[in-house]
Amino acid sequence: MGKPVSDELHRLVATGEALNPGQFRGEGDPLNLTVWPSVYPGEEKRHWPLPAEEGAPELNRVYVEGIEALASEVSNARERGMAYLLFGRCSNSISTETSAHSAS
Repeated sequence: MGKPVSDELHRLVATGEALNPGQFRGEGDPLNLTVWPSVYPGEEKRHWPLPAEEGAPELNRVYVEGIEALASEVSNARERGMAYLLFGRCSNSISTETSAHSAS
């Protein structure tokens, strides 16, 4: 799956939830560049993804590297799909945080 398909799927499922549905953090509203969302993968753990930069150059680089790694390392389509979901969530490249959660 390429970025245009990924962006469109995210736009469809995250409208009303994400700050910039269908875009990487940094590709949308410039005001959202000040938001640096974090996620809590465990009870006492906090994960800080890469910060948003205008145009999202680092997030795009990580995305391309991740997609290339998945394509070359995971041959089973179902496993690749699950790994893609986990990769996207762990890298937090997409704007998944709502404005209510972004300050955390």
